[in-house]
Amino acid sequence: MTRISSLRAQAIFMSPATMIGVAIVLPPLLYVLFTSVNGSALSLDAFGAVLTSALFRQTLARTLYVAGLSSILSLLLGFIVALHLARQPPRRRAFLMVLVLLPFWTSILVKAFAFTIILGRNGIINNVLSWILQTKIELPLVLNLFGLLVGMTNFLVPLIVLPVLASLLAIDGAIYRAAAIMGAKPARIFWTVTLPMSLPGLFAGLLSTFVMCLGPS
Repeated sequence: MTRISSLRAQAIFMSPATMIGVAIVLPPLLYVLFTSVNGSALSLDAFGAVLTSALFRQTLARTLYVAGLSSILSLLLGFIVALHLARQPPRRRAFLMVLVLLPFWTSILVKAFAFTIILGRNGIINNVLSWILQTKIELPLVLNLFGLLVGMTNFLVPLIVLPVLASLLAIDGAIYRAAAIMGAKPARIFWTVTLPMSLPGLFAGLLSTFVMCLGPS
């Protein structure tokens, strides 16, 4: 099968889902665009009012800051988890993947309640610190930026782990063996082999987490 015929077959296979997606998503977007320009009057006053609003600029800057910080934290933690999973036997990796995916299977109300118990002023962390220091500790760990980052990172880490793990597992083991035979140390192998070859998964995970962060931020 030639490349052109393969692309044609893929287009035919994907066309029903694409048409359904366009039919569902496009009409609401067109309606929002139509109303944003004041209908048939075709006025851009609404866009001008939004762009000149100090509140909008502050909200946008805050959203981009939280989204970027959450994505970076999720990327660091997710890459470490994915690197550990890639070095495990298949059976153990499957079990550990269940633990990684638990945030997706847990109700948001249950997670919010759990984080309140752990991070609240009378939560587990503050109680442990109070017991260690023998004084009352009430660190503000919820209802602020720290609590927001903890909750978002908990949800976003699996979105990093999945694509990065796929990239790591796709690396041929012979490359590692060749690098070791040539005298490369583990740190050099990581920087010259593991990290560069996992960049597609890292980029995909970072992009998906950043886009998701733009909503609740």
